[in-house]
Order: sequence, then structure tokens, then C-alpha cells
Amino acid sequence: MEPILVKPKTTAAQAAQIAAKYGGEEPTDLELEAFKVIRRHEGFEDRAYTDTKGKRTIGIGTLIGDGSDADYKKSPYFNKIINEDQAAEIAKRDIKDKIALSEKLLGRDYLYSLSPELQSQIVSSVYRGGLSGSPSAVRLLKDGKFEEASREFLDNEEYRTSKAKKQGVYKRMDETSEIMAAEAKRGFAGAVEERLKQQVRN
Repeated sequence: MEPILVKPKTTAAQAAQIAAKYGGEEPTDLELEAFKVIRRHEGFEDRAYTDTKGKRTIGIGTLIGDGSDADYKKSPYFNKIINEDQAAEIAKRDIKDKIALSEKLLGRDYLYSLSPELQSQIVSSVYRGGLSGSPSAVRLLKDGKFEEASREFLDNEEYRTSKAKKQGVYKRMDETSEIMAAEAKRGFAGAVEERLKQQVRN
């Protein structure tokens, strides 16, 4: 039998400090884990740049408006430099929105029945417009066809081009695909266990 790992309790001061960074609310586990995944893949840029899709972006991969030059010029980031703390604040606000979109795409209860690893990968992909732009992969995920979903997720020109050039998003997409496929091994028992854990946290 595997040992049960108990996280150390967060002190009131630590909780207040964390909450302050999330607009006065203590972040959920999913917000924290999704931020870690996104930060690892997106890196940090202190000024606006053009991403692989040709969209204006800043900080930790945060899209500026609709990504157009027009929205960039109207934004508070036009010709401005931000620090990493500011970028994190912006990204964390955006992550809240992307979690809400992930819940809408998959259904709230279903999303939280998945493993924490897959939950954070889903939010990370929605953050960059990947999974949310693949209705077929979303449908397969909702049907519990994880291995098929993992293949469908990679069946697009962006992935093929990135992999052929050995640069860009292909490694990030491979990671998401692998975790999707691994979800099939958890089975029904794993899903029930995760849902019970989420109920305790909430």
C-alpha cells in the first residue's frame, strides 16, 4: 500500500500572501498547477512579441486583445516593458478565464474527474488556443476515448510544421498528448477517486 502524502498546512500569513497575488482569493490547486505548466512552456518576455500564430503576446504567453496590431496599439502594453511579477499577475487572471472555458468545453464535473496532470494540461492547451480549437479532440475526451483524443490532438498542420522544423510548440503538444493517452490507464476507479478528492478540497 502506497503511503499517503499529507501537504503541510498553509499558515494564515502564507494564505494571505498567496491570495493577494490572485486578486484576494486563494488560488485553487488547478490554478496553481496550470500556472506551473504554462510558465514552464511559455517562458517570459518583458515586452510585446509576435507568437508562432502571428498574434501579439506579452509576458507569460498572454494574448493582447485579439492578438492584432490594432488591439496591441490600443492596449496598456503598447511600447511598454513589464517585469516578471506583473506578467505573472496578468497570466493568473487569464488562467481563471481559461479554467472557466475548460469547464464549459468538457463540463465542470467531468473536468474535475480527470487526473490533476491532465486537468492542468487541458487548461494549458486552452490557454494557448490549442485544445479549444480542436472540437474533435474535445469530443473524444468527453467520450473517454483518451488514446484517440491524444492522436486527434496532434493531427493538425501547426503540430506537423513545428515538428518538421524541430522548433515551436510540438514538444508541448507531445506532452499534452502523452498525458491524455496515459489517462486511459487510470480507468473508472481513478476517476472516482479524483472526484472524491476534489469534493474534499472544495
